[in-house]
Amino acid sequence: MPEHEPPEVGHAIIALHDVAPEHEAGFHRWYEADHMLAAGTMAPWTIGGMRWEAPADLRALRYPPEGPFGPASRGAFLMLFWIQRDRLAEQQEWVGDAMRDIEAAGRTFPARDAVTATTYDCAGHVARDPDGVPPVLALAHHFAGVVLLVAERTPDTTLGDLTTTLLDRILGPRLAGSPVALAVAFTPRPKEPWWPAAYPEVAGVGDRLFVTCFTDVDPRACWATHFADLGDTGPGVLQVRQAIVDALAGSVPLTVDGVLIATSHSHSATDLIGFWQKKSTPIPLALLEQHRDWMVQLARAAAAAEPVEVRLATGSTRLEGYTARDQDCSPELDDTVGVLQAKRVTDGAAAVTVVSYAKHPTMMTVGNSKASADWVWGLRTELSTATGAPVIYLQGFEAAAHDGPKVAELPGEPGSFDRAYAMGKVVADTVLATLPSLVASDDVGLLARTTAVECRMTGELLIAAVEKFGVPFRSWTKDDDGYVVPGVEVSWHRVGPVELIGFPGEGSPGFARKLREHVVSALAMPVSQANDALGYLVDPDEIAADTTGQLASNELKMGLGDEGGSCVWAAQDSLGWFDGGWQAAAGAR
Repeated sequence: MPEHEPPEVGHAIIALHDVAPEHEAGFHRWYEADHMLAAGTMAPWTIGGMRWEAPADLRALRYPPEGPFGPASRGAFLMLFWIQRDRLAEQQEWVGDAMRDIEAAGRTFPARDAVTATTYDCAGHVARDPDGVPPVLALAHHFAGVVLLVAERTPDTTLGDLTTTLLDRILGPRLAGSPVALAVAFTPRPKEPWWPAAYPEVAGVGDRLFVTCFTDVDPRACWATHFADLGDTGPGVLQVRQAIVDALAGSVPLTVDGVLIATSHSHSATDLIGFWQKKSTPIPLALLEQHRDWMVQLARAAAAAEPVEVRLATGSTRLEGYTARDQDCSPELDDTVGVLQAKRVTDGAAAVTVVSYAKHPTMMTVGNSKASADWVWGLRTELSTATGAPVIYLQGFEAAAHDGPKVAELPGEPGSFDRAYAMGKVVADTVLATLPSLVASDDVGLLARTTAVECRMTGELLIAAVEKFGVPFRSWTKDDDGYVVPGVEVSWHRVGPVELIGFPGEGSPGFARKLREHVVSALAMPVSQANDALGYLVDPDEIAADTTGQLASNELKMGLGDEGGSCVWAAQDSLGWFDGGWQAAAGAR
């Protein structure tokens, strides 16, 4: 073997430690001024080493609850060493001799919990930029953060196939245009004979990949959009949003924050979010990929279409009597029909119409097993036929709001296609009557802002689904006080004269009223189930005023629980766009 080969990462040591708070200062002094050097970077063939810390809030994002080294909360301090390819044996022989001298001299630190520390072989890497930071310099680059992913092959998959799939098909496309600059994969080796007994054998030799993902930003800033959906219970809709961004890269300047995917309902919808699916049933990746491909095709077609100059026009009206609060649990009821229409400047014809209304599309009974958009089908059919343009429906805030008294007057039997279509036609006719009074605007500016927070989960149905039925609720962690759901995303989008405020579940009408009070644009469109579906999110004031018990006995059980609404509202407030706060961002562009 030539003595002087080009530097190349061939092996690694990955170590995780915990230490009691009262010993942290001493641990850091010992590790960085002695152990990291004397038993690591001073060894021949060691390319470099770097440490990272995961505070409690970062460890709370880890999933699933049980990780490769026990509880996912273990391991606050990460150490990485890179070692030259094919030189591990020589490096380890030197380290073994050094460790014997170090232990004889009493230069160890017993007051630490050795979660794991062992050797790995490099399996490959994928980089975001062709001329970016190479693996050999990754530990010297001082990246803002690193995320450790662990993947395990299935019995019918080879480790090589897993490596190719993970690096080339999954991570590679996701890195494009992202804050994740580099991913380096390793596979664990059997424990070295001389390795201290305190460090347990690493499971997964020959079966697992450990991937170090280096980020240009704090991992908190990119967790929801780049890591929260990689596990078995992540929101697959993030993959769809990222795929759209990737597909349009180079033609449309778009970020994941600017992509809003909203569903009209979730209970029987295609599972892109990982809600009602059993853990024993594999996530339907083929179905997810099909939806992703459809949306990507549509996005590409839109980007390739001939540009059309449009003016936006807005208006709203009320449609009374077709919705009502369940059991009269609250006087709050959102019967606003909001309309945004884009009209071509050349001829004034409609290019697209966006409609917002708060009504559950659940007129079809559970006995109907046919695919249907429920009453939204009638709305889209009637309105698109009348205007000659596509129609987009955005669900308003309809927690504990279903059919009102006028629904009984509609033609067709209850639960039938005819009655559902008739309801949609009523909404379409209402929109058509509003079109002549729409107010035009020259504002076509686009802005978007999102944030992701963790919320406590107390909803009894969701907890029962997790504990008794093995149904995943995206990713979650558990502490002494119960369950916590990380990566709960809220969003605020401004499209010309309209502000769209996205809630990651079915908001209650009280929240819709409060949001409108904080909107300064011509039209506000509260959007339920925007990029996520976490069940009902109920306004605390409605809970306090409900004397019927409806909200406590139903909606709070079928969502995050009594703290969910407050958590999401606080997240929206933290965006800073209430009362025209977005204007500062608009002025900066």
